[in-house]
Amino acid sequence: MKINKLIIAITTLAAAAFSLSAENNTVSPYSRFGYGLISDQANTVQKSMGGVGYAMRSGRQINFMNPASYAGMDSLTFLFDIGADIKTLRTSDAGEKGNGKKIARLLISQGVKAREVSHDMPMPLKIDYATPHTLGEDRIAAAVGAWSLFPGENSLVVDMGTAVTYDLVSADGHFKGGNIAPGIGMRLRSLHSFTARLPEVGGYGDTPLLGTDTATAMRAGAVRGVVGEIAYYRAMLPADTRIVLTGGWAHRVNEFLDFEATVDPCLVTKGLLSILLYNENK
Repeated sequence: MKINKLIIAITTLAAAAFSLSAENNTVSPYSRFGYGLISDQANTVQKSMGGVGYAMRSGRQINFMNPASYAGMDSLTFLFDIGADIKTLRTSDAGEKGNGKKIARLLISQGVKAREVSHDMPMPLKIDYATPHTLGEDRIAAAVGAWSLFPGENSLVVDMGTAVTYDLVSADGHFKGGNIAPGIGMRLRSLHSFTARLPEVGGYGDTPLLGTDTATAMRAGAVRGVVGEIAYYRAMLPADTRIVLTGGWAHRVNEFLDFEATVDPCLVTKGLLSILLYNENK
């Protein structure tokens, strides 16, 4: 089926209007694999859902009909002429996460203009990173998104996906840098994979301050560990710094914060749109 700008525009508007987020272990029909039920009668990995869209059997695919599936991927690569974002496709035979070039060629072949997000393109923010060529495009877009929401203010941008990134945007419009840590899911999987007896535990469920059994101890350690990291960085930064959360775990972590934070699952998309408009005005 031909992908056109109308479909991408619709998904962008849906993402902005409904603030969908793709979270692992969620009971919502909006999952990283797509919206709706999988039909076993279909003979491909894209299963029909009565014309609404597609549900995906594999998390290594992008569901173009569902903006929630974009947010379930790991790393942003491209922005489009209407400001939509698509995350990097992960395939087992690629040997790397970055398949943005393949996605771009596909979209261009369907008549969609694509631009690659790069640290050296004109930006609303000045990037102070010592190695800007190694800075992830998703981190750039999230930082620009925070700046578009809170211009002239300090912001700590926390993007919680496979990894958790903590990035500071200064009040004078500079990306000052940040830190990278394992995400909640990665922490839990690592505990299971690299120990002999710890079970496989999800990030949703009972999460007491102190675990009362092995499962709650692992879950609380992972989830509340990220909560503690956010509180630590907040305490070390200027008192007026805004905390901006995005990514699949943002709502989950926000439940445990004892201070105000802005949760925006569409922060990267808003950053992309801001970058696009900034370049169009040049």
